[in-house]
Amino acid sequence: MSVSPADQPRALSIIVVCWQAAATIERCLAALVPQCRDDVEVLVVDSGTDATADIVARRFPEVRLVRLATRHAPGAARNVGIATARGALIGFVDSDCVAAPDWAERVLAAHRDPTPVIGGVIDLAAPRTALGTALYLCEFNQWLPGAPAAPMRDIPTCCLSLKRSALERFGPFRSDGYCSDTAFNWKLARAGAPPRLDPSIRVAQIMQPTALGFVRKQLMHGRAFARMRVAEERFSTARRFAFAALSPVLPLVLGLRLVRRVRERAQPGLPLVRSAPLVFLGLCLWSAGELAGYVRPR
Repeated sequence: MSVSPADQPRALSIIVVCWQAAATIERCLAALVPQCRDDVEVLVVDSGTDATADIVARRFPEVRLVRLATRHAPGAARNVGIATARGALIGFVDSDCVAAPDWAERVLAAHRDPTPVIGGVIDLAAPRTALGTALYLCEFNQWLPGAPAAPMRDIPTCCLSLKRSALERFGPFRSDGYCSDTAFNWKLARAGAPPRLDPSIRVAQIMQPTALGFVRKQLMHGRAFARMRVAEERFSTARRFAFAALSPVLPLVLGLRLVRRVRERAQPGLPLVRSAPLVFLGLCLWSAGELAGYVRPR
């Protein structure tokens, strides 16, 4: 593992975890690097095999680059970034996200509050296709722009920040598979310190999936969520199969929640009508993935 440049204490370290992110990393860092200053740093932790690391080294020499020889799950890669970071605050932005120009400033301001973990809202970056909108709404409808400031049970690490004390108490992230951020947030909620949503903190998700990628992502994400839930909440065999039996009604339940949130908070420019059948398909795929995860949790 190689790290560059030299370490310096910072107020905020922004960690971007990458795996095969060459298509989006330049757009992501072009938004973050201008926010660097004496007390704000950006780190990229890359465990992929594509051109991501070369793009970072060539185009963004200000960024601290951590190159890993083997593929790391998101939680494991975040733990490496945290160990390398020198910030009193740790922020996370995904490699397929574009942070708002004042993202770092808003995070620093938000953490004047004693809340240990604070997240933001997630918009959809242009171009906005029907398939991209469907995937976005399936995955991020809880955190649409316009959502009120409030404690939440879960805020994803594509737009999350935390104090070091939160890591000392609740960390590290699980290193086994997907949804490690969800498991971390559940720990906070169980301890009576849930993450708080601050709608002034904002990123835009780059969503340009293929049809096959859309199907695979929803199946994988639903399955990973169920497996993490079984592990974190220590489901008995009876409880696993009870949740599996209820999985067929999930598309309806999730769909009704999604419609309510979209009606309350939807932003102009989303092709909602064209994407509606794809959204329902995505919810069905997620539910099928959950069913598989409960039946076979390992």
